Formats: sequence, structure tokens, C-alpha cells
Amino acid sequence: MQSSSNCEASKIRVFVGLQTLAGDWLAPVRQSLYEESYPGIESLRLTPERNLHVTLKFLGLMAEEAIPELSLHLAQVCAKHQVFNYHCRGLGHFKQSIWLGVDPSPELLALSKDIENCCALLGFAAEQKRFTPHVTMARYGKAARPPLSNLTDRFGEQEWFVGAISEACLFKSETLPAGAKYTVIERYPLKP
Repeated sequence: MQSSSNCEASKIRVFVGLQTLAGDWLAPVRQSLYEESYPGIESLRLTPERNLHVTLKFLGLMAEEAIPELSLHLAQVCAKHQVFNYHCRGLGHFKQSIWLGVDPSPELLALSKDIENCCALLGFAAEQKRFTPHVTMARYGKAARPPLSNLTDRFGEQEWFVGAISEACLFKSETLPAGAKYTVIERYPLKP
């Protein structure tokens, strides 16, 4: 599906994910990022609350006209999975990003695996990294030295919230001068 189209159609950057609701639970960790001064603090960019999500499958650039077929398959996959709860807890970091952990429950792992398999059958590249569910809450520049060990000591076991997952979404991702903008293109309900 993805690589077979040679036409000059309009392409958009997309991914499949779970929306995460923001709330008061975000305030302590966001505030702690600014409690002490450190080199490169000016490069710290908090993820806007409207962009909080768990990525299930990054698909990259694809032709807009291919979205209906992808959506049909994703809707069928999601309809086979029951609504489930997920736990957001802990804090960690990857290269230049700070994230909140999401427990890899059997339900979440099964949904992720089925979406991965569906996308592979449609011609999307298989994911090479192990699925590590998380919500990215901040990014920072290469020269920044945020107090990561202090943050993980303080919030490494913090229970942030328990949320219900009733749908997966196909998101459009745009890189704008003000930062990334994620827009839901389609919603795929899980089985109630």
C-alpha cells in the first residue's frame, strides 16, 4: 500500500495512537522541570496538552487517498479488542525527551501487536524496536542538561492516572514553526 503508489499525490505524515487526557496530574512534573536552573533550559519544550498520546504505530508519509483502505483495516482490527484500562505511571527519558510510562498491559500489547501486523500486511515497514508505551511530555535541545536523575528519583514510581481506552486514532502529524500539531483523522472504537 505505502510503497506501491508512484503517483504525485498529496502525502501526509500519520501515526496510529491513543489519545491521553490531560489534567491536574500533569502540574507537579511540569513544574519540577523548571525548579532548578540548568544549561539549555531555554530549549525545553513541553508537549501541549492537546498533543498528549501513546503511539502504537508510526506510519510516516502516505498518500491521502490510501487512508480509506488503511482505515477500513484498522477499524476491523480495533473492533476485535475490548475496551480496557491503562495505567500511566513513572517517568523516564529517551534521547532528548522526557516521558511518562504506560504499563504494558496484556490488552495494550495485544492491540499494538495486531495493529503492527495489520500495517505490515498493508506494506508498511515492520517496527524494529520493542514497543515501549509512553506519553512524551517534554523535549529539549542537545546542549540541555535537565536534572534527569532527580526527576526519575522523584517520579520514577509515581502513579499519574488510570484511564479507559475505548478507541484508537489515526493522527495526522504536522511540523509547524510553533511546534508539532497532531490532528485526529479517524477514530476506531474498541468493543464495549
